[in-house]
Amino acid sequence: MKILIVIFAIIVLGTFLLVRSKQNQEIPKIKGSLNELEENISKLMGSNNDNAFLIVEVSGTEDFIQFSGDDKGVQLDFPLVTERQKEMEAQIRQSAKNQNLAIIENKGSDGSRFLDIDIDGNPFKIAEISKDLLKNIYGVNESSTLMYQIEI
Repeated sequence: MKILIVIFAIIVLGTFLLVRSKQNQEIPKIKGSLNELEENISKLMGSNNDNAFLIVEVSGTEDFIQFSGDDKGVQLDFPLVTERQKEMEAQIRQSAKNQNLAIIENKGSDGSRFLDIDIDGNPFKIAEISKDLLKNIYGVNESSTLMYQIEI
């Protein structure tokens, strides 16, 4: 019985240390383009991790979109924290309106504002809508370099 308790304690400690070491690792940025968006959205939607996310950053700028989601769809998150982000609010709202997407405005615990858009559907549909938003809001085109960060 003592051996089982020791083995159990070692397993619990090992799991704890593994989780802690993973939390301290920075998520790498992977260089890509609009062509990889559907694949990354598909990975996000297929994840069983409730904390999974995808960040798509326009290389060389501070412009980005955050995604969270599940197998039914995603939520796009546009933080309005920096001056640049706040300046983009009207464009974000107009681009969403042009696609008949509803914006939900949320506030963080520190009072910062976020514009969230829920999109249901398959990865292809969500990627097409997201590409249009990236093009209309941030001026992204097919040759733009994007940086992907994904935690699944």
